Amino acid sequence: MQYCLKELRLLCFVLRCFHNNSYISDSDYRTEAASSETASSDVTSSGDESDSVSSPDSSSSSQQHIASANKKTYCIVLTDSQTTAIQNLRDLLRTTKYNSKELQYSIDALTETLYMPSNTADMINDEFVSPVRAMCCLRAVSEQGGFIHPKGITSNLVGLQCGGRLCVYRVVQRMLQGDIKASGGDQWFR
Repeated sequence: MQYCLKELRLLCFVLRCFHNNSYISDSDYRTEAASSETASSDVTSSGDESDSVSSPDSSSSSQQHIASANKKTYCIVLTDSQTTAIQNLRDLLRTTKYNSKELQYSIDALTETLYMPSNTADMINDEFVSPVRAMCCLRAVSEQGGFIHPKGITSNLVGLQCGGRLCVYRVVQRMLQGDIKASGGDQWFR
């Protein structure tokens, strides 16, 4: 039961960030990362920060992210599949009963996109692109400032780790049963 509460806390964190527009889309994140790399190379080559001005043609979600950053709120990065899963879950939460199969499938779809995101290549440069990793780091911050002692962090994170493992197990089990097809083909199981 304790592990379920940790996973529920993750879902609430992601839903709250989505509801408050405290997120940036994966494509906008890549654009910002590329422009910041270009800007930093411009600064190092010219030595003057005034030369590195970002282009005004940024999208509305980038502007929302900047507005959230100006309010000093934490922003997470969401892929298109994560955003779609969140929107589907929000719609079902408004319209269906709490024990419906559709709602259960929608929660499973959201946890699957959170624990197994499609932007794993971006995590090589910035591991906090994953909302799960960001949540783990935020759970390690002490209310008084600084970080919680490592012995105290484990109890906060073990539920998320277990939830992630169970999610991967369910997906692999569904692949073996033929309910879903592996995107990489059959090389996983040979």
